Amino acid sequence: MPNRCTKFLIVPAVWRFYKHEGITFKKSLHASEQDRPDVARRRQWKKYQHRLDPRRLVFIDETWAKTNMTRRGGRSRRGTRLVAKAPRRRWRTLTFLAALRCDRIEAPCDSKGAPIIVLRTAGRGGRSGQPST
Repeated sequence: MPNRCTKFLIVPAVWRFYKHEGITFKKSLHASEQDRPDVARRRQWKKYQHRLDPRRLVFIDETWAKTNMTRRGGRSRRGTRLVAKAPRRRWRTLTFLAALRCDRIEAPCDSKGAPIIVLRTAGRGGRSGQPST
């Protein structure tokens, strides 16, 4: 049984061998579902991708910020106190949705609440989903 010292000597030797032989470590794991015929058919659009006009594409994007993600610690000089403020027990979520084009952002909207709530109320003209100014 090799001792601990031998283990540390073997690992660099293995990597030197790999380097000498031109072997690299790659993370190339692909989902096995890609080989299924139904998934392969759905990927056929890549053949026609060059025909798409990027000026006509619109992507819907959403992002959010939560007040409970406020950092509870920080750095300061030794001997000085770090003072920061955050709302206490009033955790809120602010969601921002927008339509992204290749040259601009269209229809921005912000809402208090989770993204699902925004999507449900945006089409109804409710308080959520109103365009921001």
